[in-house]
Amino acid sequence: LLWTHRSESSVQSAAAIVNDTVFVGTDEAGVLALYLATGRPKWKSPLTAPVVAAPCVRNGRVFFGDLAGVFHAVDERTGRGLWSIETGDKIISSASVTGPDVLVGSYDNNLYCFSQHDGSLRWKFETGSYVHCSPCIFDGRAAVAGCDAAFRVVDVSTGKQVAAVELNSPVAATPAYRDGRAYVATYDGRVLCVDVTGQDIVWEWKVPGGGSFTASVALTGEVVIVGGSNGKVWCLDVQS
Repeated sequence: LLWTHRSESSVQSAAAIVNDTVFVGTDEAGVLALYLATGRPKWKSPLTAPVVAAPCVRNGRVFFGDLAGVFHAVDERTGRGLWSIETGDKIISSASVTGPDVLVGSYDNNLYCFSQHDGSLRWKFETGSYVHCSPCIFDGRAAVAGCDAAFRVVDVSTGKQVAAVELNSPVAATPAYRDGRAYVATYDGRVLCVDVTGQDIVWEWKVPGGGSFTASVALTGEVVIVGGSNGKVWCLDVQS
């Protein structure tokens, strides 16, 4: 054990580690920045609502949403608030950055695209239900799979849907993408390989004995790895 930091409330978000700093959301103390080497506090960005989404750090800014439905950008070095903007419901989705934009999902059923610079809305795309997952960015597009049981691909420049595949189950986990295929773990305990161009399911695998997936998959060139509600971690061949 190298160090322990006790926050003022529970921690539900995953940590983002950038250079010498750990960034993490808390239930009552907002977002904390800690020195990676020692665990000492660097700054705190206090909020009035819990932050359960993992912070996204890019271009000197930390982006995150809270359970009041507000999306924030703060200075990476100081924690000073730069801008914030309200969505229609809570934000559990972690943000993803592409070019000058930052994308995030909300429980108001929308995927949002904001300017990193000032938070101005570039577009929002409405799905059929909550967007719990984080956007998966590839080739100028963003993929989400949500509680409407659909895998959707949106053009980042226009906010228009360019592909969709029915999954027949709600999804809380973020899709992963490689070489024209997306891999999605569903709430009914399946892992699906989706052909993004052909808009169909290449293969699917269901967890033996039942269970569900809320964790996102990890992907290499050869395997898909995912943890399930039954306490097991599964490793699958990406081809089958």
